[in-house]
Amino acid sequence: MSFRAHALCAISVRKRWISGKISEMARNKLDLFFSSASALGWALAILLAYISLGAALGIGGLGWLVAGFLGWVAFKKAWDLFPVALLLFFLYVVGGWLPAPIWRFPSAGFLIPFALTCVCCLPFAHLRSHFRWFRRGQIDQVTLALLVLTGLLTALVMVLWALWTDYLGLASSMPSSARSLPRWFLLLIGIPGFALMNAFAEEVVYRGLIQEALHARFPRKLAFALVLQASAFAAAHFQGGFPTGWMGYFMTFSYALALGLLRWRSAGLLAPFLAHVMADLVIGVTLLLLSS
Repeated sequence: MSFRAHALCAISVRKRWISGKISEMARNKLDLFFSSASALGWALAILLAYISLGAALGIGGLGWLVAGFLGWVAFKKAWDLFPVALLLFFLYVVGGWLPAPIWRFPSAGFLIPFALTCVCCLPFAHLRSHFRWFRRGQIDQVTLALLVLTGLLTALVMVLWALWTDYLGLASSMPSSARSLPRWFLLLIGIPGFALMNAFAEEVVYRGLIQEALHARFPRKLAFALVLQASAFAAAHFQGGFPTGWMGYFMTFSYALALGLLRWRSAGLLAPFLAHVMADLVIGVTLLLLSS
């Protein structure tokens, strides 16, 4: 065999070896992606993205997807994802079975699913351990400055939006239902009570269960987890929140990103909760003033 033939044979063998290595690496990548841990994490991410698109574009079929995800998580015994899967099930499936008057109660749409999730999970030690996100955290000077800045900027944007828009969403019905109450009661009890309750309900759902589950499954992709929780939060406010519509979506999305960063930096819920309370207090007072 000539030297040229030997060289061509060696090159061919080398190409086959390289091709085999690339195929092996690709198979390993696919195996890693479709392993139970990775696949379930991506399934949660896709589900949250679908929730965001469904709310904005009116896409149906969400209940079946949420129920299917819960069944998959239970079948794989992925207990770290079971609380958030159960929460989503209660939010988007069971919620439709409850009487309409219940949902008129402020924050009931979040508080009831969260309470049901706690009732189902906390009695079991292997599920209770995945509620470690429910802690105060640490608020240093930088976090405090970010907290105040987030609250003040959000309050300013909310006031400007309320003065500019012609439609306040479901928030427009709140002042009319409270006109029979004394002004002092609304300012001292009604609005602060709403701000505390609403901030707690939304923080435990989005910066608590959802962000914790995403960050646990994607520990090196903090931005990915923040964007998904913020998108789901904004989607929940798209049709009837304050603010509402596409402009409201992007405003609320930016706000939720800031709250998610506060949650991550402080390693607890107190910082985003306080910033959220500040914003809700301003919303309540603004609606009260506009109604008069």
